[in-house]
Amino acid sequence: MSIGPGASVQFIVEIDLRTERIDVRDSTVFDVDGERLVLAQTQPAIKDSKLRKEITVTYLEEEKDGPVRYGLPAVITGFTGYDDLMLRRKVGAVAVRKRGDPIPYDLRRYYRVVPTSRSDLTIVIPPSLVSSPL
Repeated sequence: MSIGPGASVQFIVEIDLRTERIDVRDSTVFDVDGERLVLAQTQPAIKDSKLRKEITVTYLEEEKDGPVRYGLPAVITGFTGYDDLMLRRKVGAVAVRKRGDPIPYDLRRYYRVVPTSRSDLTIVIPPSLVSSPL
């Protein structure tokens, strides 16, 4: 796993399987210490009500066939300040603890695009795929 300080990550705060909506936030890894990750607070900020809630931290890893996205199960353990030396100030951070091993993860499965009436889309279903009535 090549996730480390400075890595860009996206973490999934919530998934509604019924409506197929997903709340994904962009962040940066500030620090990694064993099972603990410190991530930059997001915009909009993750609320205190998410403390001890499970999330998935996703990141890209370059492999021989190209980039692969991995998802790392984690739980939010706290909110803290982090001394950002580049900004020379304390910034908001979210502490999480890993809860498993990373697995390949596809964020695109949750996104749907609804075409407008002016999109000029045509759907053709071959007769071989149409089932006949009984």
